[in-house]
Amino acid sequence: MSVSHSPRIDLRSDTVTTPTETMRRAMAEALVGDDVYAEDPTVNELQQEAARLLGFEAGLFMPSGTMTNQVAIAVHTQRGQEVICAEGSHIYEWELGMMAAFSGVVPRFVVAPRGVPDPEGVRRAIRRSIHQSPTGLISLENTHNKAGGTVLPQEVMVGVREVDRGYQELFRSLRAGGWQRSSLRRTAVRPVGAWCCKAAGGAPRSGWNG
Repeated sequence: MSVSHSPRIDLRSDTVTTPTETMRRAMAEALVGDDVYAEDPTVNELQQEAARLLGFEAGLFMPSGTMTNQVAIAVHTQRGQEVICAEGSHIYEWELGMMAAFSGVVPRFVVAPRGVPDPEGVRRAIRRSIHQSPTGLISLENTHNKAGGTVLPQEVMVGVREVDRGYQELFRSLRAGGWQRSSLRRTAVRPVGAWCCKAAGGAPRSGWNG
């Protein structure tokens, strides 16, 4: 008697997805051009459409989510500052200490059960003393990789945004898995956003910054 097996579901990471035949065909048939001169019509269309869908003025395609995160950190901080992030954040755990190496900043962790920080904990983590590294950035990871893909509740994102309003617009939200970034559009928590296409669509490599 034959035994049928259900397809195996691989939950190690959101990046173990592989391109479907449809995706491979789209890659082979895509219009291409020189991206340095902004002449690649496919990349241009991706950037414009992502920015439109997620409510940003413009977008920039990058080869990986890690690059996307690190560029966002570099753009929005100054050397010697701190980045407030939930414990276990991807930008600290899985990105080779690049926030320190590239941007000269260090993390300030907040307790985050199952990847979800308390906005009040974020408030307490903000540094303003002349004897401490000042806070340069507040980062939320949504979905939270190390916490098993936890989706941050909208009330948490709104709460962190409210904390930020009195602190010179420090808030940034990094690493959106799939279309979870759209939740930020509805809550207006979106000074900058990063979206990983690979996690969403089985693309071979991709990250997007807005």
